Amino acid sequence: MIVAKNTVVYIAFTITDNNSNILDKTQCPLPVIIGQNHMLPVIESALIGHSANACITLTIDPHEGFGMVNAARIITVPLNQLPDPNSPINTEVILPMDTNTGTQPLYGRIIARSTNTAQIDFNHPLAGKQLHYTITICDIRNQTPEEIDTGLLADWAHLD
Repeated sequence: MIVAKNTVVYIAFTITDNNSNILDKTQCPLPVIIGQNHMLPVIESALIGHSANACITLTIDPHEGFGMVNAARIITVPLNQLPDPNSPINTEVILPMDTNTGTQPLYGRIIARSTNTAQIDFNHPLAGKQLHYTITICDIRNQTPEEIDTGLLADWAHLD
C-alpha cells in the first residue's frame, strides 16, 4: 500500500534546526489522515506515493513551515497581568484575550522581563526557523467508514 489522500499513515519523525538541535521527536508512531490538513502541506506532499518503511528527509523554509516571526505578535504587558508575575524568561504563558466570540486563550512565551513588565512572544515557537525533518512511514491503512464520516481517527492503538 502507498500513501495517498484519505489513507491513515503512522509516522515517526525528528525535527532539527540548522545546528542539529532536536526540536521535536515522536516517542511512538503518530497516526495522520492524509488530506485532512493535519500537517504542513509540504510534508503531506512529500509522503504521498511512498510505502511503509520509507524514510524521507525534508528541509522546510519558514514560508513553507510556521511562517516568519511577526513583530506585531510580540507585546509588552505589565507583570500583574500574568498568571504568575514571577514567571522567568522562556516560561510559556496562557493569557485570556477578549475576542468577537468571547474570551479565548492566547498562548505565548516570555522572552524578556523588566522590573514591571514582561515581553511575550505569541508567534509559533518554530516561526522563522528552517526545519529539518526525518520522517519514517511506519504503517499505512485505509480509513474506516467511521473515519470517513467524521474525519477523526478511530484507532490510536493500531500498532499495539
